[in-house]
Amino acid sequence: MAYVRGHTMPRARGMKLVIGYKLVKAPLVLGLAIWLTFRGPSALRIAAALARQLGDGGARWERIARWISTHVTARTIGVAAIVAWLEAGVTALEGALLLTGRTWGEWIVLLGMASLLPIEIEALIRRPTLVKALGLTANAAIVAYLAWRRLVAIRPENDEKPT
Repeated sequence: MAYVRGHTMPRARGMKLVIGYKLVKAPLVLGLAIWLTFRGPSALRIAAALARQLGDGGARWERIARWISTHVTARTIGVAAIVAWLEAGVTALEGALLLTGRTWGEWIVLLGMASLLPIEIEALIRRPTLVKALGLTANAAIVAYLAWRRLVAIRPENDEKPT
């Protein structure tokens, strides 16, 4: 149920999807953060094993194997752990804000996510990957949906409720 000016109303399906996405993503990223923090050496061993396996796969995979060997270090594992902790916390906070059903919670999530879109676009342009494209698409869709909800809600001539 969502809070609307003194009473509750059922949540829109789109909002349930956004909240569900946030509440599933947060513990997954938290698990990654915990693993990278407390099992960093095993992450390095896995990366080294992956690089060896890819290197044995022929010329096509050799470039990826070299990249992994060069870039996956104890330092990058540590930085990745910090980023994962921050991402898990922010995602959990966004999910909690949306769960409150308050308009201000939606605005905070909308503005926070929208402010990161240019960074995601730049990262995708610099080094395009499917994961970056999917992440950008999901985040842009959430921003567009939340913006649409807020704009529909503030138009006085529109009595329709956002879905």
